[in-house]
Amino acid sequence: MRVILLGLGSVVMNTLEFRLRKFGCRVSKAQDAREALAKVHAGQVDIFSFVG
Repeated sequence: MRVILLGLGSVVMNTLEFRLRKFGCRVSKAQDAREALAKVHAGQVDIFSFVG
């Protein structure tokens, strides 16, 4: 499963990324909503999550 995380480089986001990778997900991060939505529309991700 391909997941994209949008948000700050916080401890919560890093913990979530670690746990997703542990379950075999491919995780990428986005710096802003425009970058995240571009990846979603291009079909590069299955799940989009905002961590704030």
